Amino acid sequence: MATLGDIVATIAMCYFLASHRSGFRKTNSMINTLIFYSVNRGVLVAAAQIAILIVFSIAPGQLWW
Repeated sequence: MATLGDIVATIAMCYFLASHRSGFRKTNSMINTLIFYSVNRGVLVAAAQIAILIVFSIAPGQLWW
């Protein structure tokens, strides 16, 4: 559920940022950079959450996860 929530938050942030583009080149460049960072952050956090789920599934009695 945490991974799904993070994916939904990333999509919502990208949609919000994309809807606030303007006719100014610098503003659009900044929004594109923010979208790039939010997608990268979403992918990294989702990968980490999936890795934690896998480690927990392998050894739930250990404190690795």
